[in-house]
Amino acid sequence: MRIGLYNGSTLYPLAGAAGVDERTHSSAADFSIASNIQLQTAQKTRAANAAHFDRLNLVTAVAFSSTRLFATRALAEQYALDYDLAAPRTGILHLTTVGDDGTTLVTRYLQNAVVSPPTRKVMGCTVFLTYSVTGGSITTS
Repeated sequence: MRIGLYNGSTLYPLAGAAGVDERTHSSAADFSIASNIQLQTAQKTRAANAAHFDRLNLVTAVAFSSTRLFATRALAEQYALDYDLAAPRTGILHLTTVGDDGTTLVTRYLQNAVVSPPTRKVMGCTVFLTYSVTGGSITTS
């Protein structure tokens, strides 16, 4: 899966990128989705059960990891150090499923997405990134 953050008029690839091999910028791994809603509980006097109401306000959390390979160790370290200064944190998250032949199968969008700064681990020329993103609903447009 390719994941990118659309901010302004630019799509910033977070995991995978069209035309880039998996070794240079890997697709999303360890991908997970957790959704939550606001729930109201009404506990009535002498009622057998409490009543629960869906108050909507869907919150969706997405987590995944990715790797980036650089030509030198110094470039990898610099990328890890400068990430928070250079990367946007808000926008629409694009979640794209890609077929084995590289063709796009389906794209979904996480609205009102906020990307927490990823955990970055540098090993040689590779940066391992672990992302967590919180947004609204996942939509088809």
